[in-house]
Amino acid sequence: MEAGSTGSQHHPGYVDRERGVGPDEQVEERTPDRPTELPGRSWTAVLRGTLKEFKHDELAARAAALTYYGVLALFPALLVLVTLLGIAGESATQQVPENPRKLTPGSARDVISDAVEQLQGNSG
Repeated sequence: MEAGSTGSQHHPGYVDRERGVGPDEQVEERTPDRPTELPGRSWTAVLRGTLKEFKHDELAARAAALTYYGVLALFPALLVLVTLLGIAGESATQQVPENPRKLTPGSARDVISDAVEQLQGNSG
């Protein structure tokens, strides 16, 4: 793409993105100020574009990876927490099992509470 040309494969009406230049003046003039100003047919294009970008950016795979690594990091973090609280003393450690019960929903509450209690029992 030439330096002064507008448009790109994914973002028509934008000037060279590497240079950090935003939309050209014609696009800026036609752009509504609020989403409620979009005509009905434009919403179809917005939804299609959103779905296309969602697939292009592989957001479902990234969300799954983030969840996977978050769950994997949970139990080592609990181990560190219980170890540090074991150093702090018994009065601080007694309050730990109560916090996950208050903060986590449903079945996750039981899993996390059991893990914390088991880690406390092993840290002795």
